[in-house]
Amino acid sequence: MRRLLFVLVAASALATVLWVLTTSPTDPGTYAVEKRDLVSMDACTGDEKKSQDQVDCVVDIAMGIGTRQGVELKRWQQALDTMEEFVIAHEFQYGHDLTHDFFFASKLDYSLIQRLNFDRRDIGFVHSWQEWFLGQKENYGKVQEVYEKICRSEQNLELAEDCSHGLGHVAYRQDLGTFADRIRFCDSLAGFAHDPEAEVGQCYAGLLMSHGPHGEDPTLTSNERPSGPLPRPTRDEAAQLCKNATPKAAERCWPWVVWFYYDEPGLLEKYFNVCDASGAGRWCGEGIARYLFFYLYSTSDDLYVDTMNTCLDFPGGDQTKLGCAIEVVRIDIEDWMRKGNRTYREFDCSVIREHNGICAQAVEMVFSTPCEVAQDVEWMDVCIRNRKAKHVGV
Repeated sequence: MRRLLFVLVAASALATVLWVLTTSPTDPGTYAVEKRDLVSMDACTGDEKKSQDQVDCVVDIAMGIGTRQGVELKRWQQALDTMEEFVIAHEFQYGHDLTHDFFFASKLDYSLIQRLNFDRRDIGFVHSWQEWFLGQKENYGKVQEVYEKICRSEQNLELAEDCSHGLGHVAYRQDLGTFADRIRFCDSLAGFAHDPEAEVGQCYAGLLMSHGPHGEDPTLTSNERPSGPLPRPTRDEAAQLCKNATPKAAERCWPWVVWFYYDEPGLLEKYFNVCDASGAGRWCGEGIARYLFFYLYSTSDDLYVDTMNTCLDFPGGDQTKLGCAIEVVRIDIEDWMRKGNRTYREFDCSVIREHNGICAQAVEMVFSTPCEVAQDVEWMDVCIRNRKAKHVGV
């Protein structure tokens, strides 16, 4: 009888321990999204194009979820999961802005940020928090600590490159003085990064991207902009940064040099010439595609076809045209998959006016290159999901 009683008590104690462990606030687990919250977020949208007011509305609702009563880690996880479902339902057009603004608004504690599930979210998640946290003077010396605790991942190289891209934005936000000082900040990543060449290159990309075509990155929200003007590098300085970079770093650096060449007639052709002379036409072509998406065809009914035709009509060598075409194919797939589609499709080159061969080559290269070696951090996850759709038919 005593033995039976002992077994029952022991079993009860074990069950209690397991319950505590499985409900511990150190593990966010799953926390069901509430329909009422999604309905509220949907009410933020309208027939008009995305606006900052709509983004602010959704962020306010997510902040409300995160500050409700209950286990802190789980309510913030629910806030993220609710935003993720909203973003998927609205074709990811809000994703980057939402995650950026949300993490500047929430100012989550460092210990909490380490325990949230963020490796499957829009890339704005990680580097928006980095920009807020490491952009404060008292945290300037914590760059390596943040990288080691949040960014380093042997299994998730996308996360490591995203973090390093974000550190380029941090270099822009911190009071570092000259452009050369900001370059040295990026170069310092080589001492602790998982893939030093690639991640230093991502930092260069984030730095150049932050300067933007008008002096600052057009995707930066009002919360992210530095308080005062920063010295803007010249076109030659921006190009020289990429020329001096190692090959893997240069691949990630050159596409963002386009910001420094776009604003006067004929300058895009000069950008091509600088790229071709440096043997970087392929990577500069990617930059041109991004410029076309951002500025020329963002409201086009035939966004991808118009951009592809313009890519292939631009002056420059075949490598430049190919790089531009590859980026169009990638963004087309990203858009397709982020709309919630789980079927496979390829870009239709038959609708292109000319240079169909380069278009077809771009499609082949995109679908044959291993996703894990993608140099674009946003592309890697979408690429993997697209491959699964092709081979598994999910």
